[in-house]
Amino acid sequence: MPLWYVQVGAFSEKPNAESLRDLLVNAGFPTLVTSSERDNRVLYITRVGPYPSRVKAEIGAERLRKEGHQAVILQLKP
Repeated sequence: MPLWYVQVGAFSEKPNAESLRDLLVNAGFPTLVTSSERDNRVLYITRVGPYPSRVKAEIGAERLRKEGHQAVILQLKP
């Protein structure tokens, strides 16, 4: 069963991703940082979730946008 996340940032520096994560966790959002390699460089990705459905992810994304954050909904396989 796929899980839904809201991506709120992608950074070349891990501390930037962790700072955003900490801010969102303190605001009550379940948030994690993952890493991904692209074009021989590492990106640190800050995501909120998981959500059980796209509808729930859209609700989370709207809350994040209202607080001034970028929000892109992603469906990922566990």
